[in-house]
Amino acid sequence: MAKTNLAIDQLPEVIPSAPYPRMDKGLFRSATSDFDQALRLNPDAVFALLYRAMASTYVGDHEAAVADVDQYFAAIADVARSIRDKPDKGYPFIWRGRANLGLERFPAAISDFDQHIRTSETPPSVAYVMRASAKFSLGLAEQAFRDIEIAIDLDPDDPFAYEERALFHYSLGNYVEAIQDADVAIRLFPEHPYAYYLRGKARTELGQYKDALVDMETALGLTNGGFSREFVEKIENRIEALRGIDPNR
Repeated sequence: MAKTNLAIDQLPEVIPSAPYPRMDKGLFRSATSDFDQALRLNPDAVFALLYRAMASTYVGDHEAAVADVDQYFAAIADVARSIRDKPDKGYPFIWRGRANLGLERFPAAISDFDQHIRTSETPPSVAYVMRASAKFSLGLAEQAFRDIEIAIDLDPDDPFAYEERALFHYSLGNYVEAIQDADVAIRLFPEHPYAYYLRGKARTELGQYKDALVDMETALGLTNGGFSREFVEKIENRIEALRGIDPNR
């Protein structure tokens, strides 16, 4: 890819507009194809790399996401200092961090999220949520819960903060607390399947099999082909297992 001399404030102008509706509808694979086409038509539209990376992380293609973000940084090396120094222009680090998180490169992910938080006057709650995920994966539960609290303080209506905390509680065996946080996440974002999946898992552990099955079936219905096959298979396996449980048990 040719190196670009675009000023940092011009970068958003080169984002192709076509993929946005697909992204908004959760059609991440289709959005990725659109960004592929945009980059073929205009190789200098480097900002599209970030959005293709974003779509790639949602479908589980984390290696491609890391490559896209790294390529983005290389392509705009002449304005990299502006990205680091200008407030609210550090968001490429979020997507590289998210990709590193998916690849289980937890220290690298934390470093990216730290850098984003340092370079933004008002870092979004998602930066703390994803950093919390990386810290929890490294066994730093106390720090992870603290990051979630910061995220909720920044944005009390962020469903992903409650969803992530539900996952932490579930992993620690705190099933009632996991359900409570999943309830909030679902109230805030009823179209997202992962909170239903988490609540279904917690309900299964508590023996609430009928309600768990409803949650899993709802989660499956909301995937809409926009999530990784691995996640869909996890839901399907849970549904099969729950349907095989004696309801009178």
